[in-house]
Amino acid sequence: MDRIFKPFKRLHGASTFEGTGIGLATCTKVVECHGDSLTAKSALGKGATFIILLPSVSQSL
Repeated sequence: MDRIFKPFKRLHGASTFEGTGIGLATCTKVVECHGDSLTAKSALGKGATFIILLPSVSQSL
């Protein structure tokens, strides 16, 4: 599953689904630059869920 977060890596061939294979890699880089993480869970035939975990930030007014 980690391979889907690498640039130009695809789970399926280009003839199955459109795309360049850079979308999730780009999202991962942006999320990591903010100190956060991106994970995925999937179930065969049921799709996937992508989770961005954001750190808790305390603000005082």
